[in-house]
Amino acid sequence: EQRTSHAAPAASLAPRLRATAGSSENESLFISYRRGDSPDTVKLIHERLKQRLPRWEIFYDHESIPPGDQFPERLRSKVTTASAVLIIIGPKWLDILRERRSAAIDHVRTEVRLALEAGASVVPILVGNAAMPSNPDLADFADVQPLLQLSAVPVRPDPDFNSDLERIIAHLKTFDADVAIGTILADKYTLTAEIGVGGMGVVYLAQQKQPVKRTVAVKLIKPGMDSRDVLARFD
Repeated sequence: EQRTSHAAPAASLAPRLRATAGSSENESLFISYRRGDSPDTVKLIHERLKQRLPRWEIFYDHESIPPGDQFPERLRSKVTTASAVLIIIGPKWLDILRERRSAAIDHVRTEVRLALEAGASVVPILVGNAAMPSNPDLADFADVQPLLQLSAVPVRPDPDFNSDLERIIAHLKTFDADVAIGTILADKYTLTAEIGVGGMGVVYLAQQKQPVKRTVAVKLIKPGMDSRDVLARFD
C-alpha cells in the first residue's frame, strides 16, 4: 500500500473516504455545540458550510427543529444518522461539561456519545483559541473520552477563518457520492488518478498547486480509521 507524501493529506487534515461511497442520498452533517460557548462563531461556521455544501443536509438546532418536534428525539435521530459530526469546542465547553456532570440531561454530552457510538466521522473543532481537553480533564466522563483519540482542527478568527474552514470543507467533500478524478481538495490538490486501495483508505495521485507545484500522493482515510495514531503516520 502506498503511503501519502509529507505534503498530503491536504492542509494536515486527512480527508476520509466514506465506506458507503456510491450512495445516491445526500450527505448529512450534524453540528454539536453549546449555546453558551462561542455561539457567534458557530453561526458563522454554519452559514459558510451552507454556502459551500448546498447539497448537504446540515443540522443546526437553531434552524433545524420544526415547531412541535420533540427536541431530544430529533437530536438523537439526526446525530445517529449523520455522515459526519462536528463537535465545536470553545473556551467554555469543558467548564459547562463539568457543571452539568450531575444534571439529569446534558444534550451536548449525549450528542458526543451517540456520534462516537454510531461510527460517524467525528471531528472536534476548536474555536475561540480553545485547547483540546486532556485525559485528566475527561477522567470523570468515560462516555466522551474516545473524543480524545481524534484529530482536532482549529478554526481561528480572521484572517485565518476562511483558510481554516477550507480544511473542514475539503474533508466533508470526500463524503459525496463519488470522489471524482479532477476533484480539488483544500483549493490545493487536484486528484488525477487512483493508484491504490488499502485497509485504511484510497490513495490518489494529485497535482499540488500551492505553495509549490509538484506531484504528490493523497490518501483519503476511511471513517473509523481517523485516530490520532493513524493520522500521525502522515505528519
